[in-house]
Amino acid sequence: GGPTKTHKREKLMIRLGLFTVLYTVPAASVVACLFYEQHNRPRWEATHNCPCLRDQQPDQARRPDYAVFMLKYFMCLAVGITSGVWVWSGKTLESWRALCTRCCWASKGGQAAIAAAGGLGAGGGGSLYSDVSTGLTWRSGTASSVSYPKQMPLSQV
Repeated sequence: GGPTKTHKREKLMIRLGLFTVLYTVPAASVVACLFYEQHNRPRWEATHNCPCLRDQQPDQARRPDYAVFMLKYFMCLAVGITSGVWVWSGKTLESWRALCTRCCWASKGGQAAIAAAGGLGAGGGGSLYSDVSTGLTWRSGTASSVSYPKQMPLSQV
């Protein structure tokens, strides 16, 4: 037989736990890097703007650590990738495939069925569409001039 409800629930719980770890650790790293940046920013700016501080207090003249900034950006990417992996699962891809199949490829077959039923053009008495929409062409969605015989020229509008 197929997987039981308990098995599916356990699989979902494992997936949720893994997602939680893979999302929380990078997000916490980003927050820690932001605290580091906010805490040291006044000292970095003072050292950068006043060269006399670098000469007087060389131990206080600190520069930003390049590795911390790169870690922050990498962890931002890791959070995004983790979210993307969660969202773009097999079910999501299958749903998008079904939608594209319905919208793109099925409409060609639907067009032939409607034309065979007399839905397009004048004289489609048993049409699926109302009289207003029979003048619309199937592909472009623009009004046909046949369905609006009393059109006024633009100069009279």
